Amino acid sequence: MGDSLQFDLSAAEWRRNAADEQALLEGLAERLCSALPQQTEVIREHGLFVRHPRVTQIRVLFEMYHFQLTMTKTHGLLAERAKVVRGIRLKTEEMSFGEWLDALSVELSRMAAEHEDVQQKLYQFLMS
Repeated sequence: MGDSLQFDLSAAEWRRNAADEQALLEGLAERLCSALPQQTEVIREHGLFVRHPRVTQIRVLFEMYHFQLTMTKTHGLLAERAKVVRGIRLKTEEMSFGEWLDALSVELSRMAAEHEDVQQKLYQFLMS
């Protein structure tokens, strides 16, 4: 009886965690799409009887790196970063979700700094 109860509790905990991960993926997709519409692709699950398509994958594409977050059916969130050169994926690495967020933040900071530098140079050019 004790093993059966433990199994039921473990299964309930797993279902709760899976629902939390799906909600996290949905929220992250919305934020990334609004902040980076040009770089973000969101893949949704569509089907005949699917009323509200769920997010199954988020891709954030930068010049040097492509970030991908996928909701798998068996293992939850799968976070990956691919090194890209001239449009060709050279290396894809799997990482924890925390590492993925950190790497994405670093790339966003780099892109923002680069964009600010370009804006400054354009402004100086136009005003000279």
